[in-house]
Amino acid sequence: LNMAFGRLPLWLAVVLGLLSLSGSCAGSDGQPVQAYVGHPLRMRWEQMRGSLRRETGKSPLARIGGRAAPKKRILILMSDTGGGHRASALALKAAMEELHPGKLNVTIVDMYASCAGLPWRWIPHMYRRLAKRPFQWRLTVYLFADFKPVRRFCEFWIHYSTSSGLRQCLESCKPEIVVSMHAMTTIYPVHQLRKLGGGKRRIPVVTVVTDLTTVHPAWFDKSVDTCFVASEEAAALARSRGLRPNQLRMYGLPIHPMFGRKPLPKQQLRRRLGAHPTKPLVLLVGGGDGVGGLSRLADTVANDLATRFPGGTQLIVVCGKNEKVRSELAAKCWKDVDVIVKGFVRPMSDYMAASDVIITKAGPGTVMEAASQGLPVMLSGYLPPQEAGNVDTVVRGGFGAYSRKPTVISRTVCDWLAGPKLL
Repeated sequence: LNMAFGRLPLWLAVVLGLLSLSGSCAGSDGQPVQAYVGHPLRMRWEQMRGSLRRETGKSPLARIGGRAAPKKRILILMSDTGGGHRASALALKAAMEELHPGKLNVTIVDMYASCAGLPWRWIPHMYRRLAKRPFQWRLTVYLFADFKPVRRFCEFWIHYSTSSGLRQCLESCKPEIVVSMHAMTTIYPVHQLRKLGGGKRRIPVVTVVTDLTTVHPAWFDKSVDTCFVASEEAAALARSRGLRPNQLRMYGLPIHPMFGRKPLPKQQLRRRLGAHPTKPLVLLVGGGDGVGGLSRLADTVANDLATRFPGGTQLIVVCGKNEKVRSELAAKCWKDVDVIVKGFVRPMSDYMAASDVIITKAGPGTVMEAASQGLPVMLSGYLPPQEAGNVDTVVRGGFGAYSRKPTVISRTVCDWLAGPKLL
């Protein structure tokens, strides 16, 4: 039977097995197989099944029919307020599945878009509007973080708004662990899990902080089992918010496993991306939502590259989800510089590995991805207050510079390209 099952289709192996067995025979271990009196086909089937039971671990049929171990269920909660939270959640999921292939069932849920009522369901859209207006964003974050009456009222309102949807999400996913990857998705699953457990939370809740150094206080809740942070500054703030040292783990920021793999040769990557294989390449990234004065900055950089290096450089502009800016830039005619305009791209690791310089806002994920590739970083802006510390990380770390002025940004990048030792 082992020989037959190794070479023949399953249905044919079963037929041959039935035809080959007699009413009384010996098993493969030399023990007699019980003979049945009755219908010959049923008798032979029972004999074959008994023989296969003794062959457990040897027969391919036993492995095919065996019950596989259930996958561990992991629920990642985030909010799509900027591409960074989404990218970090996808990176963590990819790393989990790479380390434990076929053993995990990882589900990513945007808690506000999927579980909340109005107006909190609109948070991702509100973020995109506020991110273009730093003063309004700073005021909103200040009110929520530092003005306790407003913060407590909003927390109560969010809890009421998400209660039903979050409960349904937890009951549907049946997670064995919940991972929070947003400052506003930590305390609410803790409350719901406590209710589902009859007053006692039985499922672990873990927080993965996706800010580097300047961290919003709402990230930290004393009731979580473990909190992962990326820096000493974040760990110090967590301790000041009441978390114990044994709750904290400092492992850096989650980036996709692709950034840890050896990339293809730069020329080969550039051909794949539609770029010239040998010309210096500048990568201009506006984030997942394409914010940050991208159109004006692209114009300034492209014009300066054409003036300083006529026909000798190239620029890739990644506009993210900003279709308006993408269409506007794609319609332009560029002289003495190769310009490639993209929307939302994957994998970003290929674009970074193919580039000589990156221009980007100070999002923590992009900064750490560029650092992993050894790519010089020109920061064009940051979202206060949580991204302010990222500027210091880049400048003090010596792998980039910062300016909000497009002319200064462009001049700095051109100086880097003119002096290869600077790169």
